[in-house]
Amino acid sequence: MKIKIILLSMVLGTMFSCSKSTEQKNFVGTWDYQYFTHYDDNRTITWVFSDDNTLTQYFVQGNYADTIVATYSVDANFGDAYYITVSGIDVYNDGKYQVLKLNKKFLIIQRVESDGKTAGVFVRKEFVKK
Repeated sequence: MKIKIILLSMVLGTMFSCSKSTEQKNFVGTWDYQYFTHYDDNRTITWVFSDDNTLTQYFVQGNYADTIVATYSVDANFGDAYYITVSGIDVYNDGKYQVLKLNKKFLIIQRVESDGKTAGVFVRKEFVKK
C-alpha cells in the first residue's frame, strides 16, 4: 500500500510541475495587442515573452516609440485556472492576470489583482500571435 501511495505522489508531482513549464512555453513569442475602441487605432503595442521570464513591451504611436523590459511568471495548477503575473511595466499593466484563452493564435487575459488588491483592477487584454 505504501508503494502505491509513493508512486501516486510521484505521478501527481510530475503532472503539477510539468503543467507550469508547459504553460510558460505557450506564452513564449511575440503577441500584438488588439484594440477595440476607435481612439486607439493609431497605437500599436506588442508584448514579447521570452524563455527567461522577460517580458518586453514595444509601444508605438505616430513618431513616438518606447520599449519597456519587465518580468512575468506563470502560476499553473493542474485542473484549475492558471495565472500570469506581470511586473515592471506600469500601474496600468502590472498585476496578476487570469488566462482565459491561450492557444497558437490567441491570448486573452483578465487582470484579477494588482498590488495585492482586487477591487477596481479589471483589465482585459486580447492578443494575436505574430
